[in-house]
Amino acid sequence: EVVLDSPYYDMIYDFCNNRAFAIGLEDNYSIIDTKGNVLAAQRFQSFARPGFKNGLAFVYTDGGWGIIDTMANYVLKPSFGEVNSDIIDGRFFFFTDKKPGSTDAFALGVADISGRIIIPPIADDLDDAGFVGALLKASVEGKLTYFNRQGKIVWQEKSGKGRKPVAMNVDYMNRAYCYANSMADTSKSLHTKYRRSKNFP
Repeated sequence: EVVLDSPYYDMIYDFCNNRAFAIGLEDNYSIIDTKGNVLAAQRFQSFARPGFKNGLAFVYTDGGWGIIDTMANYVLKPSFGEVNSDIIDGRFFFFTDKKPGSTDAFALGVADISGRIIIPPIADDLDDAGFVGALLKASVEGKLTYFNRQGKIVWQEKSGKGRKPVAMNVDYMNRAYCYANSMADTSKSLHTKYRRSKNFP
């Protein structure tokens, strides 16, 4: 049964949470339900794939990226320049912005769905798994770092600068762990478990 056949839409994307984004003839996106009803007059320039997840979706307007619910109400008004489409633990998301005090260097940060900045954009990389055991693994200035949910650094790798060199036994480290040489007993029948091998060192 065809439930939606409208010439107004160029394309309708996959349904998530009984909602789908449909792009119209004016290249703007609307939100429709499974019966094809347009749920709000609000139009969007883009959205983050796959669309709604756990009742929320990222949308883009002239103001930047924001978050809406399934009735197109803003949970977070458009204000972020670049975001990761995943909402972590239903509360947090990653964003990209200029590093504090910099005019051209960008980094990753963490915000909650109200727009509050949890971790400013100081991270080179953030673990896509999110907060695991209430800690988020990150790389900050090349150092392994762990943040808690309040954005505080609970542990950070020490810088390698100033460390004294440690003597190492290179000759021992370069030795092979073992040598293998399997010579089959050719006097045995080929129907036994013995086989010839050319595994010479």
